[in-house]
Amino acid sequence: MWTSDGAKPAWIEFEFDAVYVLHELWVWNSNQLVESFLGFGAKDVMIEYSLDGQTWTALEGVPQFARATGTPTYTADTKVAFNSVAAKYVKLTIENNWGGAVPSTGLSEVRFFYVPMQAFRPQPADETSTVSIDAELSWRPGRTAASHTVFIGTDENAVAEGTASSESAAEHSYTPATLDFATQYFWKVDEGGDAGTYPGAVWTFTTEEFAAIDDFENYDDDVDAQTTIWHAWVDGVTTKASGSQVGYTESPFAERSVVHGGRQAMPLLYDNSASPYYSEAERTFDSPQDWTAHGADTLCVYFQGAASNSSEGLYVTLKDNSKSATVANSIAAATTTTEWQQWTIPLSEFTAAGVKATAVKALVIGVGNRAAPASGGTGTVYIDDLGYGRLLPSE
Repeated sequence: MWTSDGAKPAWIEFEFDAVYVLHELWVWNSNQLVESFLGFGAKDVMIEYSLDGQTWTALEGVPQFARATGTPTYTADTKVAFNSVAAKYVKLTIENNWGGAVPSTGLSEVRFFYVPMQAFRPQPADETSTVSIDAELSWRPGRTAASHTVFIGTDENAVAEGTASSESAAEHSYTPATLDFATQYFWKVDEGGDAGTYPGAVWTFTTEEFAAIDDFENYDDDVDAQTTIWHAWVDGVTTKASGSQVGYTESPFAERSVVHGGRQAMPLLYDNSASPYYSEAERTFDSPQDWTAHGADTLCVYFQGAASNSSEGLYVTLKDNSKSATVANSIAAATTTTEWQQWTIPLSEFTAAGVKATAVKALVIGVGNRAAPASGGTGTVYIDDLGYGRLLPSE
């Protein structure tokens, strides 16, 4: 609500955040209880619009603003057509009010409607986090857009000014060539048409920290199709080389109650009471895995144990075609933790031993002490959401 101080001419100026193609203005006039007696409401109004706030053009065909009723049920009853003029600034100059007895005048509310020429409604939505590094960006196009230019980068000012890396998109979607983990990106879309270019707003998103190596969601209980969890993760039951068993003896083979994310986790049953005094589950990949892509430098493992387990440590072994390296978890009694633990391991701990993080052939999850095996006990540890990537910078 706005009331002038009585000085003339009485005017009010609106500045939008960008240039808009204006369709219509709705007016709620001054609506005080004494409106029928004193007539504070605007009557004869000149409307001007501008792109820069310096050069103004008078809008033609502005109707007289209707007098408000002074009642609680009053609603907008003056609608001013803008006929698709482009403006960032609009100024209303009130030449006369409805009463004339008092110099003050005012308005209760105005509402501008515009034709959506700029790109809008981005996906992912503005300020979204944990966006996939393979994400497709999309948006609702401007009403008359014939071309789309996408600007994207990590420098907000460069994107806003249109100096960041850009590409043309044939449709109202775009897939970046590459995105890095744990990175904040800024992007905008400039829409082009017969009337010129309409720069878009700057949006932002932050990419995920880790992409899945194995989230254990794709395994089922079809033994004949060899799509069970223990077909992918080879255990001691198969190799006779350790005291491990992946999955349960009866279906469902995967764990569906103690889960970190999704609906399944891997149960790793271990028995370190007999030689070789450790238990391992190993997954071999069909083709070498590059876990340094998209700026990745870290391996992530989620695990949870149980209070009833024997106290054992955990370790991870990575193998390329010729070398292997093992890293132990710092929690000596990792198998007895009763809440999910995120274990992040710098890939440098493996590459320092000569393993190529750009060509990982196999991943081993182990229970016990691989470097110095010793007689232990039994239990079940749960593994979920194995990933590669990097952590967000700490604030």
